[in-house]
Amino acid sequence: MITFPRFKKYVTAEHAKHFILALCEEFEDDLLVVLDGAPYFQASAVTDLAARDDLDFVTLPSYSPELNPVEECWRQLQAALSNRFFDSLDELTTAIDTALDQLSIPKVSNYF
Repeated sequence: MITFPRFKKYVTAEHAKHFILALCEEFEDDLLVVLDGAPYFQASAVTDLAARDDLDFVTLPSYSPELNPVEECWRQLQAALSNRFFDSLDELTTAIDTALDQLSIPKVSNYF
């Protein structure tokens, strides 16, 4: 099982590289990794990994949320939480937990 500590501030190219290398170690056969347009995926620390024989990258086109299943999850969360006022952090946390519990997970097989 792959485990990583929570990122304290933001994701960097080194984080992405470490994650992809861990995937290579976990899944020893040829690996296909789908990347979005995040800047840390475009850095040489990550793109240089494409030279490996056991690893291939597919990069999603810019502005293509319909190809990325997590975008549907974000849309649902936004619909549940946007344009609302919360009186306290506890109220916000409860609303987030409720919205997460009600997510309809998109069928990933529909995307490829």
